[in-house]
Amino acid sequence: MKVRTLYAFLLTLISFVTAAAQDRPSGGPTAADFFYRAPLGVASGLSEISRLDMVDYFNHGSSVKNENRLGQKVGLKALRDELIVWQDDDSVTTAIGVVPTQKGDTVLVVIRTVCTPLTDSELTAYDKSWQPLSDKVLPQPALKDWVTSTDRRVIAQIEDALPFMLVTAEYAPETKEIILKNRTSSYFAASDTPDALAYLKKELRYQWNGSMFKPVGK
Repeated sequence: MKVRTLYAFLLTLISFVTAAAQDRPSGGPTAADFFYRAPLGVASGLSEISRLDMVDYFNHGSSVKNENRLGQKVGLKALRDELIVWQDDDSVTTAIGVVPTQKGDTVLVVIRTVCTPLTDSELTAYDKSWQPLSDKVLPQPALKDWVTSTDRRVIAQIEDALPFMLVTAEYAPETKEIILKNRTSSYFAASDTPDALAYLKKELRYQWNGSMFKPVGK
């Protein structure tokens, strides 16, 4: 009797998983599936069991956080088929964007945003097996891409005034865009804000063309 009950349960479970996969837009793995298999360094030190629990909690409307291997609490912030976002106690936010390629493959865009003391993002790309990809598939803006003027004197003024750029990133699944937002002004006190900041764009957008992210409008 127990064997029959277990067999019936397994059949029900397989049917449920198959139906769930068919409900997905592409029928392929979702952001949550890739989150489960992500390396510890990407998944903020969370065990696989913790990741499964987090997704289950989130899908049932719970904001319960799980503890990673460093004792930090981590909670999901957003979950869709093409995007998953979580945040830890140090206000570090990590996102995985699932991007389909022209060849029927998948690129995983990982965005790690450190919110303190100065907000800034780091982007990395992986294949579906979590092997690192070349940075060439990701946006690679130079300073000139941010500047609204072509005047060399203005560009030189900006280079002298700004020690670096602070930029945050987010992935928009609807348009398959990576949006880079200029946060450099947060580095300066209001009284010390250089005039050069007025010549910088507020954001840059890069859209996936099937093999890499290209600047929108170019």
